[in-house]
Amino acid sequence: VIDNGEGIPAEKLNHINRVLAGEEEVPDENIYFGLRNVNDRIRLNFGKGCGLAFESKESLGTRAVINIPLVK
Repeated sequence: VIDNGEGIPAEKLNHINRVLAGEEEVPDENIYFGLRNVNDRIRLNFGKGCGLAFESKESLGTRAVINIPLVK
């Protein structure tokens, strides 16, 4: 999924991706609640190597990437 908005500042983008990768905890369970929920559901269904991540360039938009295995 891609949008063409302002994008996410690099520091916040890195924080979101670290949280989703399980490399960093959030002090409040409400932070990124929806994103973490979707990411956890992807991992429950497809394994730890799968999940949600974000790419962004300021003033060029943001891309949400869902990593799941191909089913043959």
